[in-house]
Amino acid sequence: MSNSSKNQNAGYQNFLAEKKQRDQKLLDQQKNIRAKPQIKAVPPRDAKFEQLILKAKTKNQNNQIKVEEKLNLEYLKISVLKTKTVKGKKSKPNDTEVLRDKIANRVSKKHVFGNIISNYRKK
Repeated sequence: MSNSSKNQNAGYQNFLAEKKQRDQKLLDQQKNIRAKPQIKAVPPRDAKFEQLILKAKTKNQNNQIKVEEKLNLEYLKISVLKTKTVKGKKSKPNDTEVLRDKIANRVSKKHVFGNIISNYRKK
């Protein structure tokens, strides 16, 4: 048993030595990179760039607010009398319009009443 534990200990010592060598190699590489920088220093941000970033952030926030408003329950409520139709083959409705149409078709009394009349006329 003592012999196998010595072998394990020797293996562990070898592992530690290799790890130390690898770490030293990485440190040397980092020192070389610091000594000879490969990339030019990035100039500090100017006011115009900051304004562009601020504009982009506010645009994203505004878009997020619009999406949240469209997903709001009040927006999805549809009056019973109005039905939405999509005209033309080229203009595709977006997801919220499709969802509203589906809800309108389920909820609208006019739609149901129209179906009853058309079925009656067919007979």
